[in-house]
Amino acid sequence: MTLVEPRPPQAPTGSHASRPGPPTGTTFAGTALLFLLAGLALLDRPFGVIGVPGVPLYITEIVLVLCVGELLVRRDPMAGFTRGRWLAPLMVLAFLAWGAIRLVTSLHYPILDVVRDSALAYYALFALIAYALGNVDRRFTPAGLLEVYGRFVPYMIAIAPFRLIISTIPSLKTLPPIIPGSDVPLLGGHRPGNLGVQVAIAVVYLASTGRRDRATVAGIVTGVLTILLVATQSRGGFLAAMAVIGLAMLLWGRRLRFRWAAAAGVLLALMIVAWGLNLSVSSGQRNFSPTQLFANAESLVNSSPTSSSQLSDTENFRSILWTRVLAATVRTDQLENGWGFGPNLGSSFLPTHEDKALRNPHNSHLTVLVRLGIVGALIWVVLLLSWFGGVLRLARPPRRVLGTRIDAVTRLALISGAAVAGMLVNAFFDPTFETPMAAVWLWSGIGIGIGAVLRSRSGEVVKAEGGRGR
Repeated sequence: MTLVEPRPPQAPTGSHASRPGPPTGTTFAGTALLFLLAGLALLDRPFGVIGVPGVPLYITEIVLVLCVGELLVRRDPMAGFTRGRWLAPLMVLAFLAWGAIRLVTSLHYPILDVVRDSALAYYALFALIAYALGNVDRRFTPAGLLEVYGRFVPYMIAIAPFRLIISTIPSLKTLPPIIPGSDVPLLGGHRPGNLGVQVAIAVVYLASTGRRDRATVAGIVTGVLTILLVATQSRGGFLAAMAVIGLAMLLWGRRLRFRWAAAAGVLLALMIVAWGLNLSVSSGQRNFSPTQLFANAESLVNSSPTSSSQLSDTENFRSILWTRVLAATVRTDQLENGWGFGPNLGSSFLPTHEDKALRNPHNSHLTVLVRLGIVGALIWVVLLLSWFGGVLRLARPPRRVLGTRIDAVTRLALISGAAVAGMLVNAFFDPTFETPMAAVWLWSGIGIGIGAVLRSRSGEVVKAEGGRGR
């Protein structure tokens, strides 16, 4: 008889061999990114213009460099990013690569203009950073992100109505203090569209907890009321917020119905009272009032609303600008590869517009087309289609009894999918991907979604503690 010695355990092979274990610590890069995301959400533009006085070096770029620098010295932080046949991660890399090519070919323009415009492409690095942090920082695991964001939500809900009012009423939005090195006041400068999306994300988070306690319902009611206030100031912001909530409803349906019903009942009563008392707060061109809300709603279905010439003027401004930029792009044979970075594609086509600093055609999707050409636009479309295909498939809860718990990955996929959808809608009406206030959240959400899908496919599903809490 021949004795066969048992073989020693073999080292793992394949795509899991180089993958680090679940992160157990925190990183400076993770802290910096969380700080940046919180500051941009709570303060918007005033936070974005914080930087080194006298030098075009802002906090977003500082955090970007610090995060990339730390992750470069980490052991294999991008492990698993290109695993499998999913196009979304590859399209993020392709978008960055094509943006780098167009940057290099645009260096004959003033360098500061080139760098400023190229933010449209290099902000995509935040997708890589957010994914990499999921491998090295426990706060960026699905359960960790839900816990951290759960701590942030009450502050977002509480401060949002005041930020909207202060940033809209002329006598308040110019109050000091002023951010050093800029003309932007700390209290003003919050775009209603960005605020509407942020509040809607917080509302979806609260609704998806499954709780029915007073604090949760109060947070949802306050959030939806803030969205209605946003609707009086920005039709695009309202549509973006509705995209966030609508997609969540489409995916989770009955699980969210009670929370929406409670919020709708309270808000309907408040609107009836406000309408009966004819409440109105002057806020520049558009008031906070039920009348303004209905006028904005009318303008969504009537291209020439009779209730407000200012609303139709805004529509005409966008239509003229988009038409002129696209016509010039086709006429000069720039459609294939785009204008690149450096040319002014905003105020130069509307020299009489009040926003002299406008450099892009007030529509970030159109900006992608005219700056990066058909090549960049195709990469952008494939990226989004592929990303939503993976994330939304993961976000659909299993068919179980209504009250059962949902794992952290599924819930995170729901929130990130709804958030990105809202930001994409908002970008149709405002140049948001070129600014850090929305772009950092957009690309971080894309990176987080990629991480959730890839880790789910590899079996690394982390259950949220209790499933119904944070």
